[in-house]
Amino acid sequence: MKQIIEYMKQTSWIQKAAWVYFWVMVALVFLNFCPVFDESGKAFGLFYMKLSGDILHVVTGTWAFYAAYTSPKASSIFFRYFGTAYFLDGIVGMVFGKAYLNFNIFNPNTEPVADITTRLLINTPHVIMGGIAMILWFIVYRSVWKTSK
Repeated sequence: MKQIIEYMKQTSWIQKAAWVYFWVMVALVFLNFCPVFDESGKAFGLFYMKLSGDILHVVTGTWAFYAAYTSPKASSIFFRYFGTAYFLDGIVGMVFGKAYLNFNIFNPNTEPVADITTRLLINTPHVIMGGIAMILWFIVYRSVWKTSK
């Protein structure tokens, strides 16, 4: 435990933020296997979580883990690309009722989410997490990357 505390003292705030995103992704994967479903098997009563969603969360969590463990630069790159992709995925999901990160928008056999309230509930976390990630990257870019030239 002492080693973990020492390690966390030595990491930058952007790496600590990447660790938070890693644990959020781990929680999302485990939530899919917990009894938080309604009688129809929908997560939170809103949607069916498919294997592709779990795979995306595992890949994202692995990327966040790597970024957090590696360096502030790797963490800022994670936030730049993850944030942009996740934010836009949420916007596309809100507008079209299908998202692109899981390739549903490209599948003509996938029915879009018709109810606007459900669209908002499903996609707002993507917009918020992606937006925060982009803001974190922008702060690092402005304060570290721009000034180091």
